[in-house]
Amino acid sequence: MIKRLNRTKLISLFALLLLVATNYLPLPRAYASNGTSTDFHVSDSYILVYEEGQEYITVSEKLTIEAFNENYKLPAGTTQQFIIHDFLINSDPAEREFKRNSLTVTDSRGNQLSPQLTEIDAGLQFAITTPYDITTERDYSVTIEFDTHELVNLNGNIINFYIPGIPADTELKTVNKNNGVTFTYDYDAELSIPDSLPQASYVAPREISTTELGGSRVFKLDTEDRLGETGWIQIGTEQFYYFKMVQRTPKTDLLIPPGVNDYTEYLSTNIYQLPLPRTYAETDQEVYFSDLSPKPSRIEIDDEGNVIGYFEVPANQNGEIKIEGYITLKSESQNEIPSVELDAYLESVRNNPALEQYTRSDRYWESDSDEVMGIAAELAKDKTTLSELVRTDYEYIVETFDYSYEKVEGENKRLGAVAALNGSEAVCMEYADALIAILRAQGVAAKAAVGYGNDPTGAENSIGLEEATEQNIAHQWVQVWIPEYGWLSLDPTWGESGRVYIGGNLDHILWYTIGNSSQDYIGTALSSADNISSESFENYDLYLQALPKGSIPEISQLIQVDQLTSQFSADDDAFSSYLKTTPLGKSIVIIAPTCAMLLFTFLIVTVAVRMAKKYLIVHSPR
Repeated sequence: MIKRLNRTKLISLFALLLLVATNYLPLPRAYASNGTSTDFHVSDSYILVYEEGQEYITVSEKLTIEAFNENYKLPAGTTQQFIIHDFLINSDPAEREFKRNSLTVTDSRGNQLSPQLTEIDAGLQFAITTPYDITTERDYSVTIEFDTHELVNLNGNIINFYIPGIPADTELKTVNKNNGVTFTYDYDAELSIPDSLPQASYVAPREISTTELGGSRVFKLDTEDRLGETGWIQIGTEQFYYFKMVQRTPKTDLLIPPGVNDYTEYLSTNIYQLPLPRTYAETDQEVYFSDLSPKPSRIEIDDEGNVIGYFEVPANQNGEIKIEGYITLKSESQNEIPSVELDAYLESVRNNPALEQYTRSDRYWESDSDEVMGIAAELAKDKTTLSELVRTDYEYIVETFDYSYEKVEGENKRLGAVAALNGSEAVCMEYADALIAILRAQGVAAKAAVGYGNDPTGAENSIGLEEATEQNIAHQWVQVWIPEYGWLSLDPTWGESGRVYIGGNLDHILWYTIGNSSQDYIGTALSSADNISSESFENYDLYLQALPKGSIPEISQLIQVDQLTSQFSADDDAFSSYLKTTPLGKSIVIIAPTCAMLLFTFLIVTVAVRMAKKYLIVHSPR
């Protein structure tokens, strides 16, 4: 996830240096160029420029100090500290070197400076010394320019751009208590891209403005709208992914020799149950299969719309199940929470029996606990629209939780909403579970969504471009039901980075949804007649790759989900599965033929004896 830039230390330093230069006399009021009453004004203009075909973006940050009161000055020789921040969670030495090699620093007189760079935890630090007094007659500015891969993410058919935010608690006006000296600050930012690029399918926050200027498309984010929010612009309206699932099927039957499988499948067979990628309306997600090996014995679609495949493999030999295909997503315009009055919404949910399970307490969503109900009631106060309530809940989770990288790399046991709200370590499961519990306590229909997201930092998932990369863990987010819309996606984990993910985007692939604890976690399930435990086999491996549009085969050559379900449906398969995958069933398979053979032998012998007796009677001498 992209970190929010922390400029607090930098701004605090400027304020301190200005205070050193004051003479503590009674002050006449002065005004900045924006009309705000101030003595000094500090502006930090952040401009991102992207050229088509590049894998990096150019950052130009111009910091200007202006004095508006003739009684104060910032004296020459004052040293100012600057930091080129690492934008990602984990610093990359190669990326720091890339920034270092492209760095230029220019002062207000046009002189190129050569500062001494020092590596610190936050990034690259350097100092600049002012060459003259900063007064009402003469301001001072420094422009820092460098290239970085961290604020642009090329992902198949789309491009993600990020405008770093500033801390939510940043003060835009400060007044010194001792002498009344006033400082004002602004941090406007903009992104410029060629207008030849596709249209944007996702823009957050909504306050970002867009203008066409001289062959470029410019996205602007004002100071107030950068507070606590990272700008996120997703360019492109279609996305394409290749996927491959590999389920290893280890040998579990040590008694039946493999050759028996050539004659019957009933003596040594295991049945694997795997969740397959599904369709989804919000992003027009479609799934196309190019290979299923072996062919499934049946395909089912459950009440949630999840696609479940059943695969029969020999239990007396090692093997694997391989499933390959493509996933397409489309979004012509950004989805958003429709305007719904909260009271009317809650009434519609109460009157819809199909939604009842999505509002009740459950194993990981303890919406009837005192703690969750208390939080939910407090967040719901004075809310009149559904969008207002959902956004408030979303921001509460983001502000309350801190993402735990230790947990995601460890055992990563699911904790549930109450444990998460009590301060337990949290990853995406806890973010989503806590939000679902709060929403359900408020009467909002909510459920869990599980899949994979292209997290540019790789903290959870990074989808490959050059090749299919293994996805070590799945990602969980939230869906909320809305009348005349359907299920709206919310990802509070991504909100931790300052991005707001409300509504579908092309960076998330939905695999399945969970409405109640009976589904729990839809991973690999194994039915076997052999004495094995769930620890004796592993979950499937998943590989994903983002593709440009022309890289997928013709749709006519592939199998869609509805074709798959009709081709591999089996209504009378329960008894067959029972015989193959239970000890009693296996015993029946072994004993029944033996009993039949004995019975057949008995009948033959009986008939033969009777015929022999009859023959002897007929032909005996008289």
